[in-house]
Amino acid sequence: MNVDIDPGVLLRESVPIAVVLGVWVALSLLGGAAAGPALRYAGVAMALGYVLVRSRSLADRTERASLSMAPAAIVRANATPVIGGAPWFVAARLLPVVGQGWEALGLPGGFTSPAPAIQFLAAAVGFLTVVLYVAVFARTHTTAVGDTGGRPSSTNAATGDD
Repeated sequence: MNVDIDPGVLLRESVPIAVVLGVWVALSLLGGAAAGPALRYAGVAMALGYVLVRSRSLADRTERASLSMAPAAIVRANATPVIGGAPWFVAARLLPVVGQGWEALGLPGGFTSPAPAIQFLAAAVGFLTVVLYVAVFARTHTTAVGDTGGRPSSTNAATGDD
């Protein structure tokens, strides 16, 4: 799998994904045990919608790269989404330390650590960053060059897209 997309682009694109999902994760903290998980998954659905829309815009500006089946080429192709999503996965791995610090403070009652929710947010953003790469790859390799999907090319990307 390979498309000519910079890992930095994936990392920049992951920030709005985090914002979309972050709104829903914040709501999940208010939703309690009953509604919290559903709100988190609603956030994943909303962020996935964003990913699919952005993948179209990115794919329209991305060069299709050859599909080599050589093991070294496959490893190199996987490096792009790994680098793009790695900061989020590392954050998710390190966030239990926040939870331990919260518990060490000994705050009483309903004050529970937000660390599990933030850990979910970070891991989900890392995952959705990889999904963005996969969606760009799929679009660039399943759409004929110059095909705009039946739409005028001026509607492919919003004004100001980089």
